[in-house]
Amino acid sequence: MHVKRQILHALRVALAEAFASALVDLDRLDPVPAGRCPAILLRESDSGEGITKVTAEGIQRRDLPVSVSMCVARATGYGDEADALGLQVEQLLAGGSQPDLTTDLEGLCCFGIALRGSRLFMSGEGETAIAVLMHTWIFSYAVDPAQPDVAIT
Repeated sequence: MHVKRQILHALRVALAEAFASALVDLDRLDPVPAGRCPAILLRESDSGEGITKVTAEGIQRRDLPVSVSMCVARATGYGDEADALGLQVEQLLAGGSQPDLTTDLEGLCCFGIALRGSRLFMSGEGETAIAVLMHTWIFSYAVDPAQPDVAIT
């Protein structure tokens, strides 16, 4: 499996373990119904992966942008609830809250993990109202282009 997919799967596992009561899904195409919230949705960002050659031997640094969307529903102040869930995700990925859950993920990302940005948006009304806080994270790793399924640590 390509390293970028290994990262996405390790991220899904870490978030599913940390947020057992939430739906954590990777590459979901269908909208999340309000009844399935809270939910954390993961996918590679539309901008795609950036690749930079870092050694004369051809070793590449790859920067994988990942959208992590925290969805909450039917709550007064649901924007605050989405932000609170986002804060917990940020603390987890920064390695501060439960470092044992992110060991595999950090092992794949020798150049680090960083939050690039976030935005809050809301949709629906009444029983179908959902607030989504979308983070864009950058997972930076190294590979030999001849072996893109093996992370260099």
